[in-house]
Amino acid sequence: MAWQTPKTDWNIETPPTYNDFNRIEQNEVELKKAATIDIADSGGYLTMTNVEDALAEIYTKSR
Repeated sequence: MAWQTPKTDWNIETPPTYNDFNRIEQNEVELKKAATIDIADSGGYLTMTNVEDALAEIYTKSR
């Protein structure tokens, strides 16, 4: 399933439905996929090869 534009106009008369929560969960899956794209480290500075872990490693090394 691809990214779906989030609904942002909920109100008291139109609360979130099952389909809304399903869309939210699927969008979370798409975001996770985007965060785990493999990266190339030509300088050999990182031990991790996906964006999420590499950013965590950079953060840890910079502290």
